[in-house]
Amino acid sequence: MHTPNFRIRSNRIIGALLLVLGSMHVTGCYFYADSFSFGDAKSHAALAEELTAEHQYEAAIEEYRRHLNDRLTDEHRTAEENPYFYELLIGDLYLRLERVDDAINAYESALREKVDTGLVGERLRRLGDWYEERGQYEQAIATLRKYRFLDPLTFDLEIDRLHKASLAVDDFDAPVERLQRNLAPRVPVLVRREHPAMRLDFPREHPPR
Repeated sequence: MHTPNFRIRSNRIIGALLLVLGSMHVTGCYFYADSFSFGDAKSHAALAEELTAEHQYEAAIEEYRRHLNDRLTDEHRTAEENPYFYELLIGDLYLRLERVDDAINAYESALREKVDTGLVGERLRRLGDWYEERGQYEQAIATLRKYRFLDPLTFDLEIDRLHKASLAVDDFDAPVERLQRNLAPRVPVLVRREHPAMRLDFPREHPPR
């Protein structure tokens, strides 16, 4: 029969073995130390996801940065893993914060560090939607033309759609602007003619005799 002290020592030994296995290759596989949860400890990536769900975007960005750096310094990281993938998630959060320049910098960092061009291209193409939602069609088209080399066919289709959308907006606004210009000079004239107080020939009272 085991004594309580023995059970405590056994649990400590098991915990120590898990930490060791977390940094060693075992039968062709390896474990990440941050995959295990001791107490309330969480990986930076998991914490970033929770912060994102709570709309704490700036704090989530910091946690993703920490996770990215941790993965870069992991000696047992596989060649297939590219930690700069997290730059895409960071860029997405910057867009939610309306910090589009920071988002573009994050996406370009992922591109420079050889993150899959399809994933990066999708983010950069969606920038066109971001600008379109704000009525900034020229900026949307200019951005897509800049990154067109990532996927010429898809980007060209999107550029064409944005161009047509911008023309439709111009066609809608033009008649309203012309109507305003045509009516604006006539408004004072109508007022002068219809409002007695504005008449130049308003009758004068004769002085008492």
